[in-house]
Amino acid sequence: MKKMVNYIRRNKVFVFLLSVIMMITAVLGIYYITYIKKADPQLPVINAPMEKEEKETAIASFQGSYDSEAKQVRLSWSLQQGEQKITSLKLLHDDNTVADVNTLNSYVLNQDVYQFPGGENTFVLTGTLENGETIEKEARITIEYFSSIDCTAAESENGMMISLTYKYREGTDVQTPRIVANSLPYPYKFNFKETKKEKPVNGYVTATTVFEVDAREAESDEEVTIRWIFDSIGVSYDFPITIIAKEVSVGGEDE
Repeated sequence: MKKMVNYIRRNKVFVFLLSVIMMITAVLGIYYITYIKKADPQLPVINAPMEKEEKETAIASFQGSYDSEAKQVRLSWSLQQGEQKITSLKLLHDDNTVADVNTLNSYVLNQDVYQFPGGENTFVLTGTLENGETIEKEARITIEYFSSIDCTAAESENGMMISLTYKYREGTDVQTPRIVANSLPYPYKFNFKETKKEKPVNGYVTATTVFEVDAREAESDEEVTIRWIFDSIGVSYDFPITIIAKEVSVGGEDE
């Protein structure tokens, strides 16, 4: 004991510093236990059980186009297979089934067979699942109004007779077209003559509209583009023709 007292006396500064350090350590320990540990308790981590996510069965894509040369509607699609299997897959048009396509991913519809109306047509791919639910997707395809269309021109007494012959599906709102030319200003007068419609054959109507171009005031022959405009369906067609000028005598008769 006497030795310890003598040691402390000889090392007063060291013993003082050591005492201060121990006191600070004790104070910090008490502060941590009293405030920090109590304010931020470490709660036990509980992992929730993972729920198994059911993959959805769906029609991933459905698209199509109209081939005007082949006169065909071409449709294609892809499916996303999930837990529920597809038991039936059909193609519909105007709520009518046009084909069962259970094992297919594309289909071709011939216009001559199905005779879809001109303009925008909506096709629906619908599938029935095992649980009785249905899935579906739409594709909108524009089909040409006319299966054939042709413009001809022939000389007439006052100028040219221009005829447009066109064939369309019966029931389509096709009305008599009007006619304009690309030459402005031009010395021509377009006079409507007639529109003749033949009786429908296999669901199609063939019609011919005739205009006469009065070219008596034209100074020379001219190549122009004639535009036929069908306002009722919002389409137009261009055809190049040559208008032959008609020379008129002073008395008003052709020379």
